Amino acid sequence: MRSWPGAVAAAALLAALAAHADDWSHANLGEFRTRHVELSLSVDFEAQQLQGAIALELERLDSHATQLVLDTKDLAILGVTAQTTDIVGATEKTAPIWISLPYHLGKADPILGSPLVIDLTASPDPKLVIRIDYETQPKARGLRWRSATAPGSRQPPLLYTVTAPINARSWMPVQDSPQSRATWRVHIQTDGGLAVLMPGTAVQAQERRGEHWFALTRPVPAAAVALVVGDLRARPLGARSVVHAEGAAAAAAAKSFGDAEPLLLAGEKLLGRYPWERFDVVVMPPAFPVADLDYPGLALVSPTLAAAAGGRQDLLAAPLARAWIGAALLGPEWRDRWVGDAIAGYFAYSRPARRPSCCWEPWSIRSSAPATS
Repeated sequence: MRSWPGAVAAAALLAALAAHADDWSHANLGEFRTRHVELSLSVDFEAQQLQGAIALELERLDSHATQLVLDTKDLAILGVTAQTTDIVGATEKTAPIWISLPYHLGKADPILGSPLVIDLTASPDPKLVIRIDYETQPKARGLRWRSATAPGSRQPPLLYTVTAPINARSWMPVQDSPQSRATWRVHIQTDGGLAVLMPGTAVQAQERRGEHWFALTRPVPAAAVALVVGDLRARPLGARSVVHAEGAAAAAAAKSFGDAEPLLLAGEKLLGRYPWERFDVVVMPPAFPVADLDYPGLALVSPTLAAAAGGRQDLLAAPLARAWIGAALLGPEWRDRWVGDAIAGYFAYSRPARRPSCCWEPWSIRSSAPATS
């Protein structure tokens, strides 16, 4: 399979542009960079809160740095500790030792939130592991709740995140910037019987106990991490594609998006191997406020879009194209996002060869035709 020849050069260019600070982040990116994240959260629908801890494995870029600054917005920080061992989650005969660190929240900005400032000692050790215990707020900007305990509610509980562009900081303290990319391992605890979906690979699940584990082995920014929890039914669309919806809507959704697997194959002819293990489509309830939200290997779509998909093959073309392009291109700031979106749009709605200029079709329709680049 061919790979997109400009991806490496474009990614190198954008990496070179990332030397300056991100105007939309409080994080001191020039002194520390997150390389790996371990996230463990429990989902409380009654309180509309996420509760748990995040462990950040960071690379120290400046040995003289004495403060780590992270992005938060309306988070309740319960404690900050540093691990004495080097590797997050390493198997040891004795439990890792965590040492409390002094911290404070800086002045809150209505858009950017509050910087979490953690005091450190200067060290030549390039690796640092920090754990933060915290809770979210019911009205967190990046979380959308539908609780079954609400007065008059007859619908099952549902939680989904709206992480991009700078809402990750409202449900986890992180370097919330496209410049900071990390691998992820996530543990989610929720009520038994509820489905849990995230980007990446589902490593393990004990559904009766409501425990789920996920891994993202390709480094991504915090804005690429999403969470969906609800009473969802899964219907396979192909070897690598699955559609999820509530109740009886799952069967109709499977008919609407039955072209997902041909789309994947068509995309691989244009852009090389699909960069994620699976492509999950979640048909959201009618109150979903946008047409779709795209994450690595995960697309949240409105029921209106699902209803229209039966007669149109292009509706999944754009999310799939962004799955490829987003893996290779993401500017140093959100103002540069148009670069990746424009290239993804070109591949999603590229002009077929030997067709009249009036006829624009997505590359999905040309899945059986010879690939053109």
